[in-house]
Amino acid sequence: MPIVFRSATQFKDSTKRVIADARKADVVITVRGIPTAFLRVFTEQELEGALLMHSPTTRRLMKRALEQIDSGRGVSLGTLTQQLAAGGQSPGEPLDVSGAVAGGGVSWQARRRRSYRPIVDGRRRR
Repeated sequence: MPIVFRSATQFKDSTKRVIADARKADVVITVRGIPTAFLRVFTEQELEGALLMHSPTTRRLMKRALEQIDSGRGVSLGTLTQQLAAGGQSPGEPLDVSGAVAGGGVSWQARRRRSYRPIVDGRRRR
């Protein structure tokens, strides 16, 4: 994807035009010639992933999982693949882990046309 450079003044004066540019190419916003910000289009899945990774619950669960791996309580990829194959699920098939971690799921609610609010552990996050 091509990269387009825009100044902070251009961004301030014509935000809609710069956002339209970002739909066609990656946009680098500069302040006095120094790159300061980067605009790019991303999917809803990328938004969910980014918000999920910033969730305190997700960070706590990942920390606990890494501690379990370090203490030797983790499962190797080969073992997991064998368990999935034995359970009738092929390794290439997406694994549904939504209920695997109690209270660790994130869902989304559309407030308006293109506005999303995350719901983490049953509570709305603003």
